[in-house]
Amino acid sequence: MSDPECGYKKNWTPIDSIARCLASLFLFFLAFASAAEEISEPEKAAMLALPWLKFDQTFGSGWRVLFARKQYLQAAELVEVYLRRHDELIARERAVSHMHAAQNFARAGRTEAALAHLDKASISPGTKNMSEDWNELVISMRAFLIGDRDGLVASKRRVSAMTSPAFPDNADELLRHFGKLYGIWWDEDKPTNRLRRSNVG
Repeated sequence: MSDPECGYKKNWTPIDSIARCLASLFLFFLAFASAAEEISEPEKAAMLALPWLKFDQTFGSGWRVLFARKQYLQAAELVEVYLRRHDELIARERAVSHMHAAQNFARAGRTEAALAHLDKASISPGTKNMSEDWNELVISMRAFLIGDRDGLVASKRRVSAMTSPAFPDNADELLRHFGKLYGIWWDEDKPTNRLRRSNVG
C-alpha cells in the first residue's frame, strides 16, 4: 500500500495540492479500513463449518458477521459456498439460505445473482415449519427487483387474504421503496433492526 500523495509539485496551485492530498488520504484510509475488515481464511473456514442454525439464524455468527459490516457481496458469496458444501440441509433450510443469498446479492446491486437464488428459494406447499406466505415473500422480492409493481401489488393482495402470514408488511415496505436499490433503506435503521429484517427464516 503506497503512502498518500501529499506535498507540492510543479504546476500545482496550493488548492490543487491540498485537494490531491485530501483525496489521497481518503483513499489510503478507505483501503486500510477495508483490509482490516476482511475475514481471514481460518475465520471463513470456521464459519462454513458451523451447523445451519449457527451459520444462518444466529445474530453475530456466520454470514451475519459480514452483513453487520455492510459487506453484502461477501456475505452473499459466503452463503453460496455454504450451500454448495452442505448437502445435508433440508428443503426449508436451503430455501431460507437461498433467500438470504438473494437479499445480500440484491443489496450489493447484483440483481441477476439475486434472481438466480430466488429461483431456488420457493418451497413446495405444506413444507414443514414454513409460513404460509413464504412463496409470496419470494414472489414480491422478485417483482421488486425486476420493477414489476403490478406483480408486487398482486402479491400484497394474496398475503392480505391469508389467515396468519408471517410477513404481512413485506410488500408494503417494498412498495414504499419501489425503484430504489433493494434494502438501501436498511441504512436508515439501527444495525440490530437491519439484522432482524434479514431474519426471514
